[in-house]
Amino acid sequence: MWVIKFQVIIFSVLFLFFGEIVFAQSQSSLVIDTISINKIDNEFYQVYQNNPSKAYKLSQKLLQVSKKVNYQKGIALAKSEQALLALDSNQFEKAIKLYQEAYPIFVKLNEQKNAANTLFNLAYANSYLGEYKKSINNYTKALKIYQIQKDSDLLSSTYTNLAIIYDEAGEYEKAIDFYFKTYQIDKKRGKKNLLGTDLNNIGQLFETLEIHDKAADYLNKSIAASLSVKDSAALCYAYESLSMVELNQNHTDKASDLLRLSLAMSKTFPDDDIISLLYADFCKIYLAKNEMDSARMHLNKSLEILQQKNIPYNISYALVCEAQLHNYTKNPTKAIQAAIKGIQLTDKIGSLPLKINLLVELKKAYAQQQNYKAAYEAQEQANTLRKQLNTGEIIKKITALLLTQEYEQKESLEKERRAKADLIIKNRIERKNSLITIFIIICVFTILISVILYLNHKKQKKVNRLLWIKNKEISKNRNEISYQAEQLAELNEVKDRLFTIISHDLRKPIHQLTSVIDLLETNLLDKEDMENMMPSISKSVKDTSELLDSLLFWAKTQMKGFKLKLKEVNLNSFIQQNLSVLESQIQEKKIVIINHIPEDFQIQIDELLMKIIIRNLLSNAIKFSYSEGEISINLAKQNGFIALSIKDNGAGMSKEQLDNLFTPKVKSTKGTKNEVGSGLGLIFCKDLIEKSGGKIWVKSELNKGSEFFFSIPKY
Repeated sequence: MWVIKFQVIIFSVLFLFFGEIVFAQSQSSLVIDTISINKIDNEFYQVYQNNPSKAYKLSQKLLQVSKKVNYQKGIALAKSEQALLALDSNQFEKAIKLYQEAYPIFVKLNEQKNAANTLFNLAYANSYLGEYKKSINNYTKALKIYQIQKDSDLLSSTYTNLAIIYDEAGEYEKAIDFYFKTYQIDKKRGKKNLLGTDLNNIGQLFETLEIHDKAADYLNKSIAASLSVKDSAALCYAYESLSMVELNQNHTDKASDLLRLSLAMSKTFPDDDIISLLYADFCKIYLAKNEMDSARMHLNKSLEILQQKNIPYNISYALVCEAQLHNYTKNPTKAIQAAIKGIQLTDKIGSLPLKINLLVELKKAYAQQQNYKAAYEAQEQANTLRKQLNTGEIIKKITALLLTQEYEQKESLEKERRAKADLIIKNRIERKNSLITIFIIICVFTILISVILYLNHKKQKKVNRLLWIKNKEISKNRNEISYQAEQLAELNEVKDRLFTIISHDLRKPIHQLTSVIDLLETNLLDKEDMENMMPSISKSVKDTSELLDSLLFWAKTQMKGFKLKLKEVNLNSFIQQNLSVLESQIQEKKIVIINHIPEDFQIQIDELLMKIIIRNLLSNAIKFSYSEGEISINLAKQNGFIALSIKDNGAGMSKEQLDNLFTPKVKSTKGTKNEVGSGLGLIFCKDLIEKSGGKIWVKSELNKGSEFFFSIPKY
């Protein structure tokens, strides 16, 4: 028996010895593999944004190595990495599944930070799928962990995302509370790069509640904060939100300009989410302007993006616009289809504000079909949801919250001020007894010196005032004399130019006509020669007549009491009539004229004044166009003005020519076929346009052509 026992003991000792060796080797292997696992994890985060395919291979490798040694943390990290890649590629269901597999492992290992981050990303995926209740639940769990760890960065992000969900769901009181918490955290930490986004979120919520002044105030602050750090994404969202503030106050032009700025900003970063919203917003603006084609085009762009990227909230928003468009265009059947589809989606994601808007459009569509019972039911549903939102009560609470915050801030500042004041008073009292005598003596001397200085200052001030008045009068007279001298010099230049025209440009054709008459009287000119010369003589006489008419009309406008003689004309026909006069010049150079003026466009103008302006600008465009060139005539409307432009692709002008273009310093330049002119045409045009209440300007580049613009009031 003893022998057997001894053998068992020996065997047991040997077994334990070899077991310890195997265990030590496995532990050593695990340590080595853990180091390599952490290395793979770090490498993943270095490459996943720029090289997703390599990142995925690294996550697969991490999973294989972790499973091989049964390293649970590594398995959870690998699944989190693959979920992150799925999020980036909009595979939200796949991401949710992977995060749900990783989360219990982190909880079991007491990896609180990783567990919280997993919940945060899981909530983000839930919100994109419109699963708001799940998203709020996961964000709230993550928030508790971040609060314990006092992680300001992730607290701020979580507050923001929760606020956005509550905002979209219509729980505005919770939304504003979280928005302000985010703003206070970021402001306290000095995160200037985040303040633009925080202020935009607050401003956008105020606009949802139709508190337009507060909304505009916060959004303008957002723009200023974003510009200071050159945050194009925050600027994009702020311009978009501010455009909706302007649209809701019927400022469609301002709204359109701001939305274009937002769209320009969106091109600096790839984000289909905001771009789809921007196109839907453009649809709203064009509906307000009653421009249905443009509204439909922008709505289609929004829907095209959303077909590629499933964003439930954005789709619901676009469906509101689609229902509005169909109601505007009297297509109630399609409006009902869009509204019902949107209502089903809002029920899924729980967005009450969007559902109310869709019910309003549904009511309008049923009313167009004279289905008044269904219209009434839709209206009642909308009213019930409005009561559920209880916006009025929410506004009161938010106002109270703002007032409380302002009061607490003021009270805190007042306490600091009082504490400083008490300290100063205490110090003064301590020094009072020792300084009182010196203070009295100093006061007496100070009073005496002050009286003397005051009397001297009063005298000096009076003298300085007189000198200032004299100097101002002298300066004013000098400026007036200088201005009059410049005006006189310009008038002299114009006068000299006019005399040159009268002595040369008018005298030459008359002299030619006289010579022809002399030849006829002396029978030195036969019928055939006469017929050959007639077109040239006729053109010369017509050009002279036109020039004389322009000179006489311009001279008339310089007289007191000149008034415009307005008459309603068809602008397209008027342009064509003036083009027909210049037909020979157009044909000679084989120039293509493109008239973009609508055929039915009516306008009130002074015909003679406008004829001089149009012919001068068209003649210049023809003169400086090359053979087979192109001249286009365009029209635009600008805040009560009509703007016309005449564009050519000819010789263009240098900067020096542009600087002197509308002044008497301008020199007449020969055309592309050595055509000559007086050089006064543009001066006349500028003067006549300004007398009619408009202005003229030009864009030109040497050898690339010119475009002359002028505006006149839309009477």
